[in-house]
Amino acid sequence: MLQLVFALILFFPGLVQAEKVYYSFKGDAGGGVAVIEVDADTGVLGESKILFKDERFREPGKVRISPDQRYIAAISEHVNAPNLAIIDQASDPATIHAITLDEKPTAIRMRNDLLLVLCDDGPVVLVELSTGEVKSTFDSRKDIKPTANQPEEGVFAPDGDHVLVTYQKDHKKGKHQGCRVIVFSIPDLEVKHDLHLPRQHPELHTEGVPAEQGPNPEEIILLPDINSVILSLDLYGGVAVCDLDDMMEGIWDNLIYIPTSEDDELGHAFPDRMNVIQTADGPRVLVCNAGSQGGACIIDPVKKKKIQYFKTIPGLDTPTVFSSHDLIVCGATGKTKNRTSDGVQKMYSPGDSLHVFCFQPQLKMNTIALESSKVERCHAIESKNHPHVIAVARDGDECFLKLVNLHTGDVVAAAAPAGNVARFGLH
Repeated sequence: MLQLVFALILFFPGLVQAEKVYYSFKGDAGGGVAVIEVDADTGVLGESKILFKDERFREPGKVRISPDQRYIAAISEHVNAPNLAIIDQASDPATIHAITLDEKPTAIRMRNDLLLVLCDDGPVVLVELSTGEVKSTFDSRKDIKPTANQPEEGVFAPDGDHVLVTYQKDHKKGKHQGCRVIVFSIPDLEVKHDLHLPRQHPELHTEGVPAEQGPNPEEIILLPDINSVILSLDLYGGVAVCDLDDMMEGIWDNLIYIPTSEDDELGHAFPDRMNVIQTADGPRVLVCNAGSQGGACIIDPVKKKKIQYFKTIPGLDTPTVFSSHDLIVCGATGKTKNRTSDGVQKMYSPGDSLHVFCFQPQLKMNTIALESSKVERCHAIESKNHPHVIAVARDGDECFLKLVNLHTGDVVAAAAPAGNVARFGLH
């Protein structure tokens, strides 16, 4: 679903090509967005350059980059202060829009001159990137019946005229409903279809916990070439696969739930992150579980079945795709979810290895351990010779950016970031 973004620039001396990698960070006072230049062929990491910093931007989170890298947008997960920053690099110096949304932003998506922002307590907001102006707002807790709760993830439809937003949990007191996908027209954010997922496994619901009474969809991937949609189902421990064209007409058709656990049972895998790679055998979706047993599996969306399972620690991070090398790489934030009588509880225990999934010539997984480091996140770096990643590595209380050769497993360079890295920029 998500393709990591980079740009090619001239890096002197020698006209060596380097990539710009953007990330959000938290400093001693506030946070912001920075960029670092990376050249895998020469093993050079430049110095980080801060593009935006504000002491009120105190909980920096997700970052999105436009394909031409004109726009960089980042959120900070709090209220009552600037919590959305848009950097427009069309001019020098760059224009910065620091925006204060009424509710805490938790997810963003970008397309052309529009930024979709999802907020924790229900607002769905569409912002014009060039001006920083809010074009339209939808209040999920007022503007639809039954009222909706917790917009989780959004994606622009292939037609460019709609967005699809997943709503995960019901309200903690049962006042608003999740477990649905709403199709909006843009830019007016008018509801075209409100699709409620079947709650067909009551045995997986948590008695007495209103927020855990359905499948709880999170991630969403659209595959228009094969007319498919993939949804991760947190509480049901699997993924949903359905037809895209029917969904855009407000119909669930050919909808099936597929467990992502090793034992093919629903309810305990807690799929948390996923991404798609195009292979010679067709599209493949890697799904990473956050349940206590961990694991990652490969879904064939054409055949609508799980074709491979790998044992891993819980909570691998957002899969990073190398299409030219038939690879997906994951860091390991170590998010772990467990069922309790009071509801799902989560904790974090970062791992010390990168997980490398190879799709050709045969499907297999390798790990690359970074000595004395916890490896939380990574970002794809292309090279003339071998694929590399830049990884967020923590050695005790110190945070580093490390350039890793995926062929040899060697750390070829390291640099201090502008602060504690929160997220890398995604397209």
